[in-house]
Order: sequence, then structure tokens, then C-alpha cells
Amino acid sequence: MKVCAAVLASGTGTRFGGDKISAMMGGRQVVCHAVEDLVAAGLEEIMLVVRPETVAERLACSVEARIVRNAHYREGMASSIRAAVNNAGKDCDGLLLVNGDMPFFGQARYREMVAIFMSNPDSIVAATVCGVRRNPAIFPASMMKDLLGLKGEDGGRKLLASHSGKVVEYAVNSITAVMDIDTPQDLERADSIFRMEGRRT
Repeated sequence: MKVCAAVLASGTGTRFGGDKISAMMGGRQVVCHAVEDLVAAGLEEIMLVVRPETVAERLACSVEARIVRNAHYREGMASSIRAAVNNAGKDCDGLLLVNGDMPFFGQARYREMVAIFMSNPDSIVAATVCGVRRNPAIFPASMMKDLLGLKGEDGGRKLLASHSGKVVEYAVNSITAVMDIDTPQDLERADSIFRMEGRRT
């Protein structure tokens, strides 16, 4: 069985005030933390979904992920997911959706989620913090049509709610692990955490 990954990084970064995926955090561009952790976790196929104008050569991790350009990024999160589904290999049994602005999830957690999916290949595997389901999540191949049907700002959480009975939860005991970077203040906080703790969250 094969799990493919898609790092979703084609948002407009409105609250951040610019291009946050290439902003530096902990000595690396924000999006590269997720890509590098997925590589270290053993994912064979990793897509990096970006806006059309993103210059791939400026992303240090572009050699480790296949660049997918989302021409419809202004339509919202669902467009990034659709781009990932449409570009995933036919041999993908599951699709791991990762937000590109989540630098602390870590390779060990990605590896554990994939292992859970391998034992539950017809289920959705979703990270949970304090009982709340959130990203990242792995969706089985049987749900690719459902992902393609998402619209606007709908993300994977909508399907987690509507297919609750198919969800296998992966409990995460760290709020930092699921921290995302939406504002410059978030970036400063993340950089500070990285300097103090590294990726051991």
C-alpha cells in the first residue's frame, strides 16, 4: 500500500500580509519543515501545492517534492485539495493532507499516522488534540471524489464531520505540534519555540 502526501501551500496569506510559505523559521522556509519531515517519514510521493506565480527555485525543498500549481487558488482551500487529488498518482491508496504552515508536526507523528492508516485502509485517519479533530488527515482512495466535491474554504474538516463514523483518531498530546502560522506574530512565536525546543514537540 502507498500513502501519498500533499503539502497545501497555495493560500493568499492575507492575515500574514504576504508570502508566508517562504518566510524563514528556524533557519528554514516555513513550508520546508513539513516537506522535510514527510521525506524523513518515508513518504514516497510528496506534492507541494503552490500558487502559479510561486518561483519553485526559491523554495529550498522543491527538489524533494513535486510542484503542483493551483491556478484556482483564489477559490479557497478546497481548490488546493482538488489540485492535490487531480495530480496524485493512480497508485495512491491514501492521500495525506498537510497544511504548509504547520512546521512542528514532525516526522515521527507522520510515520505513526501512516502506520495507523495501513491497518485501517478504508478509514480516514485524523489528528486530534483534546478530542478535537483537525489537520493533518489521511483520506482513503475511495474518498477522492468526496475531496473533489469540496468548495470554497471547505477543507478536510468538513468531511471529517460528515463521515464521522469512518474516522480513526490519532491523538496528539501537543498543541505546538498542530500550531499553524497565520500572522507575523505566529511566525515570531514559532521561531522562538524552535530555538528553544527544536522540532521535539
